[in-house]
Amino acid sequence: MVNVEPILTRFQTVFDGQRPCYLAQAPGRVNLIGEHTDYNDGFVLPVAIDRGVCVALRPTEDRLLTVHSTTYGQTAEMDLEEDPAAAAQSWANYVLGVAALLMRAGVRIGGAEMLIDSDLPPGGGLSSSAALEVATAKALLAAGGSFMPATEIAQMCREAEAEYAGSPCGIMDQYAALLAREHHALFLDCRTLRFDHVPFRLEDIRLAVVDTGLRHHVSGRGYEQRRALCERGVRCLRERGEPVQALRDATEDMLAAHGGDMPPEVADCCRHVIAENHRVLRAVEDLRGGAVHDFGRLMYDSHQSLRDCYRVSCEELDAVVGIASDTNGVYGARLTGAGFGGCAIVLLEDRAAESLRERIRSLYDNRFARPAGVFFTTAAGGATCVEL
Repeated sequence: MVNVEPILTRFQTVFDGQRPCYLAQAPGRVNLIGEHTDYNDGFVLPVAIDRGVCVALRPTEDRLLTVHSTTYGQTAEMDLEEDPAAAAQSWANYVLGVAALLMRAGVRIGGAEMLIDSDLPPGGGLSSSAALEVATAKALLAAGGSFMPATEIAQMCREAEAEYAGSPCGIMDQYAALLAREHHALFLDCRTLRFDHVPFRLEDIRLAVVDTGLRHHVSGRGYEQRRALCERGVRCLRERGEPVQALRDATEDMLAAHGGDMPPEVADCCRHVIAENHRVLRAVEDLRGGAVHDFGRLMYDSHQSLRDCYRVSCEELDAVVGIASDTNGVYGARLTGAGFGGCAIVLLEDRAAESLRERIRSLYDNRFARPAGVFFTTAAGGATCVEL
């Protein structure tokens, strides 16, 4: 994931020759299928990837957190003796929020110098924010000699993102960053928080990530609007006597009976979530049975639903999926993450990797102002922290 030696060198450069004492790493993730289902109490199937965020930390004697981001070239400070307030730099709020919620939970946090480094594109839909939160929590807990179960860390990081970064995200990203297992996908029930590790080590198969270069923001209006539409759908079904707490409980029969009573955009959002939950359940069975062709078709169906019903795709993401679908050796492709830009993923044979890269370069890069980035990844493990 993160190359350690350059991190140590950068830390010494920023912090006057000092060396860090702890090094925490948390992976980014791609969601194989199950998009916009997490905040609807549904099912998701992410994998951690072999890129992520690294937090190097050195405890200090004062009560000040001094945090430097190599991605933004900025430094932020937090006085642990004061009530924490939002930082001027938006990236710092993820760190600030985690530290504040740890203290609120009774964890003793001491002063520290911290350096953040990442090889994830911010806003690329690969969950850089959750990786930052989780790596921060792991580093601060280790420095304070404290322990917190992974599931509690995940919940705390989610609350920190909502409260300090203004992003009302689901729980998937934090769970993936903490609980992922190498060569496995994480099948997560976002209502009960039960999870299972599903083998994802298909012979001669690769996973490509194609970054459009367009940046999305979960705290933006598009994401909030989709959540609100889903909530309107739940209210409509309840008013008509259906026993639903969230769209997780809705069925195709319910939508057929009551969809005409909803605004079209509400019915379409419900249609996507209902179908997407079914797709996740089928995808898990396909993975267990090695049915890669069937899995790939589910990816295409998911993208079409996200494009036509949920309306979170864009011209660039559609172009990537279209190019992939016309490439020999590709099984499936779809946008991953919240949409509105970010990345698409492609499931393909090993032999098709360079062909996909060349076709993206010739067909995508010549069409759009921003060239796409392409990298290949495997299913990686969850967050770690080591004492140096």
